[in-house]
Amino acid sequence: MEYKQGSNCDIENEVLTLLDHIVDECLQVITQMQQFATNRQQQMTLKQLRSRQRENFKKFLASVPSLLVGPCTCVYMCCWQLYQLDGIKAREGPQLNSKLIKFWKSVLKLCENLRTLTHHDKNKWTEGEDIG
Repeated sequence: MEYKQGSNCDIENEVLTLLDHIVDECLQVITQMQQFATNRQQQMTLKQLRSRQRENFKKFLASVPSLLVGPCTCVYMCCWQLYQLDGIKAREGPQLNSKLIKFWKSVLKLCENLRTLTHHDKNKWTEGEDIG
């Protein structure tokens, strides 16, 4: 998408939209993980988990610290970008703005992939660690 010199408002709107989607995805990742942990913990205390489910839950618990780094970092970067939003106006040249948009789109894609891999139906915690 080409940006003209006077379209800073368009750039800001696109960045804000991307940041909003990124934060939503990160929230979904964390919520999914919390729900999974709560459900499995309850099942574990009631001794309702099969051995494969127990092993998967152990793998999940070992992956939690690594999995949380990605969403937390993304949310922190979004906050930083919001703080620096006025700096977009000061930038000269559409190339920098285009790179900024591409960067945030790639962050959004990463968050979407992480949400998919951490869904309770997928059980792909180690793959989520690799991208997170």
